[in-house]
Amino acid sequence: MRLSKVLGSIAFVAGLLLAIAGCGMLVLAASGAFVEGQAGAYLAGASLMAAAAPLLALPFSTRIAKVTTFVVLAGSALVMLWAAFGSTTTVPSVGFQVAAVVFVLLLLFRVATALRKTPGVGT
Repeated sequence: MRLSKVLGSIAFVAGLLLAIAGCGMLVLAASGAFVEGQAGAYLAGASLMAAAAPLLALPFSTRIAKVTTFVVLAGSALVMLWAAFGSTTTVPSVGFQVAAVVFVLLLLFRVATALRKTPGVGT
């Protein structure tokens, strides 16, 4: 068995475990098991499900796994920017605002370098 098949199987099992944990968290939150922090439980469950998606896709298609990873990271970046600058419930610290902007800039830089290195993209 090749190493790539073994790593793909490990990634699939890890994704499956993350998806199960995310589903469990969503079920617990929906059932009303949390008196306080129900919104946080929903967010944690959805985040686990989003993190599981690229791992579940990796053994079948590397291209789909890359696109799914980008979508998850872009969604995280948008939520960070909203929490840093758009949220009216709390006043975030300057450090969090800087971290949100740096995360978005690093994501854009990574995508730009990946597109530059890929032959045939944009032609």
